[in-house]
Amino acid sequence: MLRELFLGNVFYEMHTSRVLLRTPGAFAICVFCAWSGVFFSHSAAAAIRLSQAAPTSGIQGATLNLSISGEDFVPAATTVRFSGSGVVVNGVRVLNAGSLLANVTLSGAAGIRALTVSTTAGTSNSVAFEILPSPLSNSRRVTVSHLAGPRGGPGTRDGRGEEARFMNPQGLWADSNFVYVADQVAHTIRRISIGTAEVTTLAGAPLQQGFVNGIGASARLTSPGQAWGDGTYLYFLELGSCAVRRAHLITGEVTTFAGRIDQCGITTGTGEDALFRPSYLSGDGTNLFVVNGETCSQMGPHLHICAPGKLSVVSLATREVQTIDLPDIPGRMDSGFSSTTGSLNPSTIWTDNGDVYLSYAISRGVLSIGKISIATGQFQKLSGFSSAVESGDRPTASWPDGHGGVYFTVQSPYSPRLVQRADLATGQIQPTALLPETYIDYLTGIWGAGDNLFVADAGAQTIVRIRLSTGEVTTLAGLGLNVLLPRFSSPPPSDPFPADRFPGGAMWSDGEFMYTLAGNAVYRIRARTGEITLMAGSFNEAGARDGRGSAARFWWPESVWGDGTFLYIADNGAQGLSLGVRRVEIATGDVTTFFQSNTGRPSGIWGDGSYLYLADGFYNVWRISLATREVINFAGKNGSRGFVDAIGAEARFSSIAGLWGDDRYLYASDACAIRRIELATAQVVTVAGDGTDCRHVDGPASLSRFKYIYDIWGDGGTLFVESQYTVRAMNLATGETRTLAGDPEQYGNEDGQGPAARFGPAGFVGYYFRGLWGDGTALFAADHGIRKITPAVESFTINMTATGLAVAKTAPASVSAVTVGYARLQPVSQGTVPQ
Repeated sequence: MLRELFLGNVFYEMHTSRVLLRTPGAFAICVFCAWSGVFFSHSAAAAIRLSQAAPTSGIQGATLNLSISGEDFVPAATTVRFSGSGVVVNGVRVLNAGSLLANVTLSGAAGIRALTVSTTAGTSNSVAFEILPSPLSNSRRVTVSHLAGPRGGPGTRDGRGEEARFMNPQGLWADSNFVYVADQVAHTIRRISIGTAEVTTLAGAPLQQGFVNGIGASARLTSPGQAWGDGTYLYFLELGSCAVRRAHLITGEVTTFAGRIDQCGITTGTGEDALFRPSYLSGDGTNLFVVNGETCSQMGPHLHICAPGKLSVVSLATREVQTIDLPDIPGRMDSGFSSTTGSLNPSTIWTDNGDVYLSYAISRGVLSIGKISIATGQFQKLSGFSSAVESGDRPTASWPDGHGGVYFTVQSPYSPRLVQRADLATGQIQPTALLPETYIDYLTGIWGAGDNLFVADAGAQTIVRIRLSTGEVTTLAGLGLNVLLPRFSSPPPSDPFPADRFPGGAMWSDGEFMYTLAGNAVYRIRARTGEITLMAGSFNEAGARDGRGSAARFWWPESVWGDGTFLYIADNGAQGLSLGVRRVEIATGDVTTFFQSNTGRPSGIWGDGSYLYLADGFYNVWRISLATREVINFAGKNGSRGFVDAIGAEARFSSIAGLWGDDRYLYASDACAIRRIELATAQVVTVAGDGTDCRHVDGPASLSRFKYIYDIWGDGGTLFVESQYTVRAMNLATGETRTLAGDPEQYGNEDGQGPAARFGPAGFVGYYFRGLWGDGTALFAADHGIRKITPAVESFTINMTATGLAVAKTAPASVSAVTVGYARLQPVSQGTVPQ
């Protein structure tokens, strides 16, 4: 109970069993205290003196460096304490007898705390430090923006030009006004105006898959790929379907044209009575041509033998289907995991002057082209065929220009971003355009209209336009995810790292800098300017070498925690086969090995100033003494997977990823649940979610569910959770969970308000984006860069009406309390209306 009395310039605060005196703007002084230890109390036994701490306050959840001055501080023998619970002192560095730096995390409840310093000689007087409430904990609406990394990438948003987003665009077809795109992962057909670059969704609903015929958004598609149009319809193939479907170019109505979705084969017939095993299609205005691959026989664990397939000829007028045998073209295709030998299926198909042209991947760097006469069914080799059976560059898309040539793209490690033209008469190949670099090389569709050649760039998630008359390359729609990923054969990126290409990763901050992992290196981001500089390691080169700065090597580091003097990095060790902790001195960038085990796989790391807690991917948590480096198995059992609440080694974990703690508990994300480990007893309990029930459900602790959790971070009142495509908030007192931003069913890279924002998958092409951190005012999530999540500014209109000088104020019903300024309303001279 508190009462406050103001007399003159002095406040008297009456607390239970004590009276505090406070002057305006000053700290309170204990005048009569039955209980001392708060505010400016002073112990008669104290042998050291504390003068001040700067800053004098901090936001709940923030990690910051406190500069503390006083007398008789002792190096390596001085501790800093806060009254109450929740504040974690990560590290103390004594600069001299009168000055020290303490790195602290303000994980406690908001309010005034007493800060004291102790040595072997005793405990100092106390000074007040205030923990200010975090705007994050109670925020119901947030705004997601980019701190670093590319702003482009996958998504489903319609818009103009670079405002639009695509998800793995595949087949293209164009007329003089529009480009039509089979947007595979979005499960939609998109339409782009060539004149304005406006992108709209013609058919299907974003990320809603199925095989449902209907008009526009009521239709359901499943991963549309190959596409061709006749001016009235767009015909397309889908993954998991053996039918050919089509969408009306004006209405967006989707119908099944031929074949059956759930029954595969290669037969003649009419419409749905015919069967396909389709892989590619094209057309000539009279017929639709579908390449069908025969089933391959497995001759070993990594070897398949395939027979020649068939070409289905489908009448656009009658839907009658006839078949022609495809030629037996011997060859071998290597995927890196298996080899396919025997007869090769064509890689692309196009039509010209009554003939169907097929391309094959026979020899690297050569486009092998042949044609089938529709009238006779005879196959003629034109160019690029060799007797040698090789693994060739696979053509991915082709478009005939009507002038004796075909433009094409290939899947090749040697020329993956190159668009080329082959002369059909001579087989001579000339480069046409080189597309801009992106983080994955995959050109998937090509079509031309007039002077424009359009290319679907699935790696960049864009549609590119090439002017054939000039060779100029521009982006028609979409915005590329031009993030830099580690490539061992590439030179290191420039320093400072280009902010718009930074991939991001696990992070820790001391308030002035954010320290984050990217590739095989540790980077430092200056909070004030956003400049990103290398601290230690090499982005593209892995290893396990100690050293200073860029001379050191890490092996795919996973997580980071700091104490203000050192960073501790959970590292995979030599060849990625061991569990290690590397220590980086913040001032110098010196890297040393702090802990190494011959088994295990590191994931999360966290510390409390006395111990490091290291999550082992093999289902347990290690505790490492920062003073002695003694290691014990703290909770769970190495190599024993499960989901059991118990004490210490009797507990079982499923897949620990992230760690975060306060001065009492350690929290661990374990697959699809949040586990809590008491630091004093190692008692493990599940506080939210269920490790065997991975769904996205908000609500009380008993009902809430999570999809896989990548990382966690808390501010003392709320635990924030980075889960599939979302960032969520869990009340630490009640376990109630709510979604702050993103959508669990839709991924992307778009900024926006709360559920309108999109987050990407954690892993892509072997690289993982995982990390969550906060400073009390904002959250930072690793997501193909670093995304910043801040409380949204609430805005509303107050309507003011006046009758004479009486003013009525009306706020929306959702606003429970509002603070407004005031103004004097005075009638105009000779009038009665206030101005």
